[in-house]
Amino acid sequence: QEVLGRLPKDLVRLTYRGTLYGNFSAATKNATQVLTNTIPEIGNYTTYGFKRFLTPEGRLDFEKSGLAGDFTLGRPIDALDFFSQVEYLNRGITYLGAREKALNEGKNIFNAEQYARKIVSKTQFIQTGIDTPKLFRQYGAAGRIIGQFTQFPIKQGFLLLNWARNKQFSKLARFGAIAYLLGGTD
Repeated sequence: QEVLGRLPKDLVRLTYRGTLYGNFSAATKNATQVLTNTIPEIGNYTTYGFKRFLTPEGRLDFEKSGLAGDFTLGRPIDALDFFSQVEYLNRGITYLGAREKALNEGKNIFNAEQYARKIVSKTQFIQTGIDTPKLFRQYGAAGRIIGQFTQFPIKQGFLLLNWARNKQFSKLARFGAIAYLLGGTD
């Protein structure tokens, strides 16, 4: 059994606070996820999710989903927790928009919520050990440490690869156009 593999969640949270808490640059990059990942996936329902998230009822619906996140400790800790503020917003917009899309397609509330959870997981990349790319998991703790700060680009690459494999070229085109308008892809 690896020593690092047994570290408590509190240490993971401490790492989060040490690397992302108060990091405005990371929050700014994270803010683009709704644009580059969610819009291609659910289209105009992203706007619905945003509008719904602005209401107290919408935020409560999102919080009841349980997707506010263990990684972001649920709601943002305080005003300096920029990353969690953006992640909370990203997940909320995506969840509410995807659930509305599913309901409009005729799914019942249970199936709509399942669909929304899947879309959040697919587009917002849950940053936990469970969701660590296999490339890093196969090398144990050393791989997780090395890959700690490269998970997002790898997961985004897999999202794009899956869109290409599934011949979802309109999603790739929307992603490319949005990334270009945001100032490039790197």
